[in-house]
Amino acid sequence: MKVFFFILAILLVGIFLVGCMEQVSSPTLTSKTEQIKQSEQVLKDLSRIKITPRAGEYFNFKGNKSKILLSDYNLSYDYITKDLCYFVWEKDAKPGDPCILVSGHIKNEYDRDYWICLGARSYNSEGKQIGFSMDYGAICGVIRLYVKSGETKYFELHLGYKEDIEHIEIFVGCISEQMPP
Repeated sequence: MKVFFFILAILLVGIFLVGCMEQVSSPTLTSKTEQIKQSEQVLKDLSRIKITPRAGEYFNFKGNKSKILLSDYNLSYDYITKDLCYFVWEKDAKPGDPCILVSGHIKNEYDRDYWICLGARSYNSEGKQIGFSMDYGAICGVIRLYVKSGETKYFELHLGYKEDIEHIEIFVGCISEQMPP
């Protein structure tokens, strides 16, 4: 008889724990599923965004064509994190909100090693600027990379996601032999 009650108690505890786990995991699974659906929709939307310069083109700097080449780029869906300076350019944003990760490679084709500052701006269909990169660097929104002559370097920039983004401009903010402040 004691064995029967012992087995019954174990079964009841098991059923209780499974029920608790379902209650805890169901919302998480639902939100993960929703995030995946949103990500897929956003990725479809990202393919329509025009990028300048295009892959294989040189950046303009101070009104002239530089010898800094945008080798390639990729747009992907990401989330704002606390280590971004979103509070300067995206004042209504908070960690966990969607953003666009602009990543790629630049190549220094000058005959000297340089510090290169990169940033990005987003524009709507009317050409109005609606966003600015949110990465920490020399100043909020501009990253700095040390790129030796002939070297290619990876970069990442984050922009707040907005449905009306039509164009993203990646720009060179400085080319300097000395590390920018």
